[in-house]
Amino acid sequence: MNTLNLTKKEIRDYFSTPVAYIVLVVFGVIIGVYFSQFVFVDNQASLRKIFEFIPMLWIIFIPAITMKSFSEELKTGTLEVLATLPVSKKQIIISKVLSNLFVAFVMLLSTLPLAYTIIKLGNPDIGQIIISYLGLLLVASAYIFVGIVVSINSRNQIVAFILSSFVIALLYFIGEVQVLNFVPNKYRDFFEFLGMGSHYKSIAKGVVDSRDIIYYLSLLVLLYQLILISFNRIQKKGK
Repeated sequence: MNTLNLTKKEIRDYFSTPVAYIVLVVFGVIIGVYFSQFVFVDNQASLRKIFEFIPMLWIIFIPAITMKSFSEELKTGTLEVLATLPVSKKQIIISKVLSNLFVAFVMLLSTLPLAYTIIKLGNPDIGQIIISYLGLLLVASAYIFVGIVVSINSRNQIVAFILSSFVIALLYFIGEVQVLNFVPNKYRDFFEFLGMGSHYKSIAKGVVDSRDIIYYLSLLVLLYQLILISFNRIQKKGK
């Protein structure tokens, strides 16, 4: 119950500022314009281009919503106060993740009219569309965890935003062909495995490979541990 209450508070706080609405509106406009240019792929109505575009667009938008997760509380000193309340560190962290994921989920909801349009115009694979959306939620979760790791280690929101975008871009593109062309052959498989983009693109094709799921879940566990370590360090410093 504490986690749910904290999550609701985080969401209320976020939507009490213009930032949330600006992010959602700008995201919707960009996606709408992009969709109008790529409704048809190979003469077929398709969401493929949108599903490929959203993770790249999120490299900017997700850090914009995660940058204040802990940075503002570190700056004002309220994180130490929050840590003394009858809630666990895990509940605080999970509430931050869920509130940010809620905003990302709202962004995805804004694309549903596009999916409806595609279904009306053509005969798409509904199963593939559903799997692609689930894949995007995995991508959003990974981006959010990265953003929170950076946010909890920075008192400046702008610095948190820039560093988060850089780290996410690095993790997403490190396994792409354009990067692999500069990597020695013996390391290519390793770099491709590290890249979030290569794992997501497999899911977006409608192929549910356990290796891709395990990759994302392992990444989330690792990032969660980094957040927990950072939280413990801040807590010890405050004592």
